[in-house]
Amino acid sequence: MLNPDSTLLSWITAEVSQALTVVREQMAKFGAEPQNGALLQPCPGHMHQVSGALRMVGLAGATRFCEAIEAGFSGLGGALSDAATIAVLDRSVLALKEFVEGLERGQPNQPLALYPVYKELAALHGKSAGGEKDLFCPDVGIAAPAHPSPGAVPKEGVAPCVKAQRALFQRGVLAWLRTPPSGLDDMTRAVQTLQQLAAHLPEPRALWWAALGVLELLRETKDAEWLVLAKPLLNRIDFHMRDLAAGAAPVNEALLRELLYAVAKSSAPNALAKEIRALYQLDTLFPTAPAKAGASLELNTEFLEAALYDLHSRLEAVKSAWVQYISGEQKAAVRFRELVASFRTKAGDLGNQHLIKLLEAIGLVTKQLPDPYPRQKQYMVIEMASAFLLVESVIDHFGNPPEDIAHQIVIMGGWLLDSAKGKSTNEPPAGLRADLVQKVGGLQLRAQVAREALSNLQHIEQVLDSFSRDASKREGLDGLGAY
Repeated sequence: MLNPDSTLLSWITAEVSQALTVVREQMAKFGAEPQNGALLQPCPGHMHQVSGALRMVGLAGATRFCEAIEAGFSGLGGALSDAATIAVLDRSVLALKEFVEGLERGQPNQPLALYPVYKELAALHGKSAGGEKDLFCPDVGIAAPAHPSPGAVPKEGVAPCVKAQRALFQRGVLAWLRTPPSGLDDMTRAVQTLQQLAAHLPEPRALWWAALGVLELLRETKDAEWLVLAKPLLNRIDFHMRDLAAGAAPVNEALLRELLYAVAKSSAPNALAKEIRALYQLDTLFPTAPAKAGASLELNTEFLEAALYDLHSRLEAVKSAWVQYISGEQKAAVRFRELVASFRTKAGDLGNQHLIKLLEAIGLVTKQLPDPYPRQKQYMVIEMASAFLLVESVIDHFGNPPEDIAHQIVIMGGWLLDSAKGKSTNEPPAGLRADLVQKVGGLQLRAQVAREALSNLQHIEQVLDSFSRDASKREGLDGLGAY
């Protein structure tokens, strides 16, 4: 399937990333407290929320993958899980997060790339995955070419006609199973007749065109592995004819997807198969293996790109939690500590020692944060905002850090600790890099303007409140314009 509309995708990416981040954080907490199964209880709900968002923008393959993760959590049934199971679920959540974020960056919508982890998810319940076709999601809404000689039949004649074609199809299948390729002509005639009557049959009408493509491939292919894939489809087509003849009128998009998957997996140079592959862009749904030469570099580049994007997302979440804390929200300090700790864990996974040390300094300070926040003191506002600037700088120069970065982190860590102990003057410490000092100056200017604006607003509020209580006190109103 083609990538969803970028605007629609942008609406859900932040929500999906946040929900998946919360799930990973809950699993990390469970890893530290493996006897506390309650930590995993919110996870199925978050995954259900994510699957709904993915379904909304038409990401069918990612939705199926997400539902498999949700089933993995729900399958725990309140029982304590082992580390191996949690590791599979964590890999799956991370893979889904990187997949969705990759789509937003313009990477192709190829949910089959998730299949290796999908197999691990299926194994959690002692089951085998249904094959790649579980995540094979072409756009089945594309209209297939109409038959060059469409047929007409009265409404009451549809069921008898389908029943007759089913009998012809069954005869062909039996002959083909005994002595291939005999029987293919009967099967083809039956499917061609139903293709002619497609306008009188339930959607998807492309099903008969795709079925004809599979039958033509049966004539040409000698690939035993592909024949194993295609043979069950004959029974599926027969059952679909049975339902149509009985008037069940099912909308069988699942069968169309399986037929298209069979066409996509065949390498036979068949003209109709090529036409089907081109119309539904089937070749674009399969991830291409990187070239052997330079493959490691390409994979490392893709991994690093996804990792840096994740770090920026985590930093934004930390900033948001800090704003909630200094705004006086309840329990915001706890949330801020948790996000900083999770950020530190992620930095540890990537092995960036500069980022680890800086986050450790921030984490050390978070343990001393008063709760609730002392709003009248403007406690650590400039210092923490400056630390966030340095974190962002470390991420932006992840692979090529400045020579003095270690020294800058020492200075920043000392400033944070002094501020936590009430020893800070709110002025940048000596030795801090000039570009950071300039940005800190901007922060201080905005903070000063904000304090003055707040003070003015408070004065205006007092004057208006006094007037509202006693209309005779008008002397203060005339001077409000200056404020």
